[in-house]
Amino acid sequence: NDYTNSETFTIDLLVTSPQGCTSSLSREIKVFHKVEASFTSITEGCHPLIVDFTNNSQGGDEYNWEFGDNGSSIVESPVHTYTNIGDNDSVYNIKLLVTSEDQCRDSIYGQVIVHAKPKARFIVDNSVDCPPFELTIQNVSEAGDTYNWNFGDGYGPVTTTNLNSVNHTYSNDTDETQTYALQLDVVSVHGCTDTITQNINVYPSISVDFERDSAGCSPYLSEFSNNSVRAFNYEWDFGDGTSGSLTYPTHTYFNNSMNDEVYDVKLKGISKFGCIDSVTKQVTVYPSPIAEFDATPVYQYFPNVTVYLTNETNDGYWNFQWGFGDGQTSTLEDPGSYTYSQWGNYNISLSVSSDHCQDSISHRIRIFAPIPPNIDVIAFKN
Repeated sequence: NDYTNSETFTIDLLVTSPQGCTSSLSREIKVFHKVEASFTSITEGCHPLIVDFTNNSQGGDEYNWEFGDNGSSIVESPVHTYTNIGDNDSVYNIKLLVTSEDQCRDSIYGQVIVHAKPKARFIVDNSVDCPPFELTIQNVSEAGDTYNWNFGDGYGPVTTTNLNSVNHTYSNDTDETQTYALQLDVVSVHGCTDTITQNINVYPSISVDFERDSAGCSPYLSEFSNNSVRAFNYEWDFGDGTSGSLTYPTHTYFNNSMNDEVYDVKLKGISKFGCIDSVTKQVTVYPSPIAEFDATPVYQYFPNVTVYLTNETNDGYWNFQWGFGDGQTSTLEDPGSYTYSQWGNYNISLSVSSDHCQDSISHRIRIFAPIPPNIDVIAFKN
């Protein structure tokens, strides 16, 4: 019998007795056409799984589907959506019952496995900050096999295969706050996926820098040129216990010691978003000589021609150059005295120097011509 046509069969019964008497009977038997249940579909997939059932049954007139999840259908080739919100695979048993118009039946069974969907999850300790924004991302996903990170700033994707934390540094060299979409795509061992996205806000970067003359003699007036970018407020530490908040300050350094003094000058800049950057540079202040000496007597009469010199320059590692006003010089620190050969007016000079700094001073002395005999000197006013 085929799947479409019913057939009627006639059964004849002839009975003959031993004496040769006969009797006959005829009956018709109708055999309905064959019914065979059959279907095809995908057998596994990820939550949510949409299954298209293709009904390949023959000889059927009615179809009753049981999907194994309390769902059913009488559509010939239905579409059914399976879900699995758990952590493990779910197995659904499917039954198709096919009934012909003559109430002949056949059934077939199948299975669909729905794999659990991974759960993409991560935690960040902060979602808005100043650059360089060093972000630590804690991966707390579930049921994942591989993890694809896209940081939203053109870097990536980066793929990992474990739940270890991921670190990424964001920058922003523009004048506006930048928003980056941090995205995690989780893929399970069966290829099931889940995605999560969070915005990361990065304030504009701040760059602090300044220029200065790096060295000078005490007292040294240093002028600072501020080359900072996107800074709003400034805090200067001049390294000598003083501070300031001007954009372009000046500062006077003193060095009363015998050695070079090095000052660490720090500039801290603060943006309108509270971002901070700082830079430290050094200023060297050299000790300066303060030239001074005493010459006595300031005036005298020939033949008294010796002047006594006392060097009163401040202590230091100096070079000395004396000039006595008559063409003679000395490099002694303390020449003690100097004797002239002739009367006259003389400028005694002292130049004191180091490798970097110099100072000088001069004093005038007079040696008068001899006093004529028998002339009393009443007074002399310089």
